[in-house]
Amino acid sequence: MKLVVIEGSDGTGTSFHSKALTEKLCVLGYKAQMFHHPRHEQDDDHWSRSLHYALARARIVKNSEKDTILVADRWYMSTSAIALTLPCPLRSRLIDLCHLEGHILPAPLLTVLLDAPDDVLDERIRDGRPQDAWETSHELRGIYRSMIRPECDIVLDTSRPKDEVQAEILALVLGVVGA
Repeated sequence: MKLVVIEGSDGTGTSFHSKALTEKLCVLGYKAQMFHHPRHEQDDDHWSRSLHYALARARIVKNSEKDTILVADRWYMSTSAIALTLPCPLRSRLIDLCHLEGHILPAPLLTVLLDAPDDVLDERIRDGRPQDAWETSHELRGIYRSMIRPECDIVLDTSRPKDEVQAEILALVLGVVGA
């Protein structure tokens, strides 16, 4: 399995670009699969959500075939970003969980961080996307930009036309998986 991670805060286009990348890779003849976190229970707390997502990541890795490109719409780095917005001791437990996942799960061949200016993200979120306070906060965006960014290979601005962003992501992926 070849892992490609698309990270970013709410509104940056992680789901859109992960899906588009997976579809394009399949059209080009690659065996590709997209991972999107399964829905959690509505009343789950942060700890329950994080364990739910960690289990889903473990299962997808276990069940992915060796010749598959797995495109992950967010990975454990998102749990880490959210953890940094929470009070201790929950913050510490979630960060410990992320460190554990980092040692157990395969390392991504490529991690792309998607971002856009705050006014663009605010507008996208207002356009009908579900809102959770921790997903839409400027604090969380700041964490992605300062703490998650160093863990990523590249940052792409998604305020540009979608086709430009898609083409750049595809070129990056083909460069690491072998065109």
